[in-house]
Amino acid sequence: MALLALIPLLIWRIYSRIKRHLGPQKSILWRHILVVVLYPLVLISLSVHALQYTSSLIGLLTGITLGIALAIYSLRVTRFEYIDQSFFYTPSAHIGIALSVILTGRLLYRLYEVCGGGITPEELEGLSESSATLLILGTFFGYYLSYTIGILRLRSRFLIPDNKSE
Repeated sequence: MALLALIPLLIWRIYSRIKRHLGPQKSILWRHILVVVLYPLVLISLSVHALQYTSSLIGLLTGITLGIALAIYSLRVTRFEYIDQSFFYTPSAHIGIALSVILTGRLLYRLYEVCGGGITPEELEGLSESSATLLILGTFFGYYLSYTIGILRLRSRFLIPDNKSE
């Protein structure tokens, strides 16, 4: 029941994240590097676990492939600008919002299963075997990792040094 109290906080965080993605975003090098370092670690961790279950591995790999394809499309429709010694990009809001909403919906569903669905401790271990969950996670992390790599490549074409005041 205490987890239900966190729902307004979660909704507020989702709203603020979506709102932040609707306009031009300043490219901040350390954030991109953080994604490029951490997201592969998450994907490797998910992959190692998914190796035990064929359907989970297929779901994860399908999600990663779908995420890469979405990132390639999204980079094509992203608007890039160089203003006042800074690199800005305006991503496709539809893709980012859709991925965030789908991931959040799946996590809320899983939270409901654990807290309100009467899952036993034995069944709790099987939650990570879900190919649907791994499909969504693979798509999310594959998309943002690939998109960030694309942003870094485009940023380097502009030969933009990192501004230490960012």
